[in-house]
Amino acid sequence: CKIANRYTRHAIENSYTIGKGLLIPSLLDYVDDDMLELQRAIDIIETMPNFHLLIPETQTNFVYMKDNSIFAVKGRIVKFGRYAKAGSIAKDASKHVADALLTASRYSNFRSAINIRYDEEIIKIAKELGMKIQSYDRSKEPKELKDKEGMSIKWGIEQSFANDKPDIVYHKGDLGKEPMIIIFGKEPMDVINKIEKILSTLQIDPNNSLP
Repeated sequence: CKIANRYTRHAIENSYTIGKGLLIPSLLDYVDDDMLELQRAIDIIETMPNFHLLIPETQTNFVYMKDNSIFAVKGRIVKFGRYAKAGSIAKDASKHVADALLTASRYSNFRSAINIRYDEEIIKIAKELGMKIQSYDRSKEPKELKDKEGMSIKWGIEQSFANDKPDIVYHKGDLGKEPMIIIFGKEPMDVINKIEKILSTLQIDPNNSLP
């Protein structure tokens, strides 16, 4: 397949030697062309001051839909000291955020999304910045859907996009479910721009935490 061919070519072109032995193909740091836009955005996140404060307990994923494929972070984005650390990019590496994006894409031109922790201050700032905000109440989800794996997010996003195209959708959780914010964008850098605007306005206390 196309990706396998590119992977093989990358390994050969970046091969190296150990001592006087044969060339060793390099299998490291390969990113397919379809993943490059997401990888660039993730590189920014890993060096973005205070992004780690936005990571929820269930961690973060960043997804990008291109040509009917959804790429995401394998192993998610986690806290790493005062920064964030991401796993490698892979196809179909996300379930919940991917479901949210796939549903939103049916109502909008959004093709990228990221989940972050819920905080009232984040929502307040996003509104002040002029971003469109919608929310849904997970406790009002029909029981027949709640009992089906993966239907909650689809239902919530459909509710939120029914009459609008919000930049942000959030919910305040439910029994055993962590409150969450999802930021949508036309492509990964659009999502990054929204995050940077929020973080630049968000007040961080001296202990490097949200107020």
